[in-house]
Amino acid sequence: MNIIPQLHHCEIGKDKCLIPEVIAVDVGDFSAISSDVFQNRIQRPLIEGSFLQLHRNTELDEEGYKISIEPARIVIESSSDSGVIFALTTLSFLMVDTSMPCLKISDQPKYPYRGLSVDCARHFYPVDEIKKVI
Repeated sequence: MNIIPQLHHCEIGKDKCLIPEVIAVDVGDFSAISSDVFQNRIQRPLIEGSFLQLHRNTELDEEGYKISIEPARIVIESSSDSGVIFALTTLSFLMVDTSMPCLKISDQPKYPYRGLSVDCARHFYPVDEIKKVI
């Protein structure tokens, strides 16, 4: 799979999952904000239902997630809202056509921190702006 950053584990199945025009989502006990973020990325309407299911798995790390894409449904497991958002972001990269391969994905951040690059050679920022970003 050509997803950056590289997934921790990805197992590709033989079947295909057909993506409906309207995606039925069961957010479980996660915030509805995650489905709003997902809808903005895929540009498809969402309704309540069970094609895409979000399940809480407290055994996963804070931002870790698992995605299981089956022929008739997609299941996402995570322990937190941020993990769900990362999973939905990964899923949105896969949903570029009317179908996608069945997959089992397990991923989590490699490092416990996030990096940031500021290009000060071509874009000049005031010191206060840099401090605010940091």
